[in-house]
Amino acid sequence: MDKPLGIKAAMTAWDYVVQLAPTGVAFLALIGTFLFTRQQIRAATLVATMQIRAATVSASRQQWIDGLRDDLSKLLGMGLSFIATPDGDPLPEGFSIEYGIMHDRIQLRLTPSNLNHAPLLDALQTYAEALYTWKTEPDAEKLRQLVSSKGLFSF
Repeated sequence: MDKPLGIKAAMTAWDYVVQLAPTGVAFLALIGTFLFTRQQIRAATLVATMQIRAATVSASRQQWIDGLRDDLSKLLGMGLSFIATPDGDPLPEGFSIEYGIMHDRIQLRLTPSNLNHAPLLDALQTYAEALYTWKTEPDAEKLRQLVSSKGLFSF
């Protein structure tokens, strides 16, 4: 039976679903956007944190390398001045202590278990032994044998 004009027909459940569907879709889109944006912020924060850490590590590593180079150059220079000192002349006051401190500083900067550091530590020890050999027995052949036996340098 037809309803008279002006009287609304009773709405069925399907009619409610059809009318509320656009609102539900908009709400789900809002929630999805929120979750997606939140995930993007997390990813951006993670990337920024990694970049900052990498820059900090890189700067620290460069500072470590520069310090090691400075210490090695000082140690090598001290060794050369030690060799250049004639046998009868005394060494400068505190030379041995300063050499020992520089030698220890270099050793403390290196890790013996690191495969890249081990050859440098061996070379450092050979250098100290060569200096001692040079002053106690200034025989160039013995010095060559000492250094060559370590396989660090070739003549």
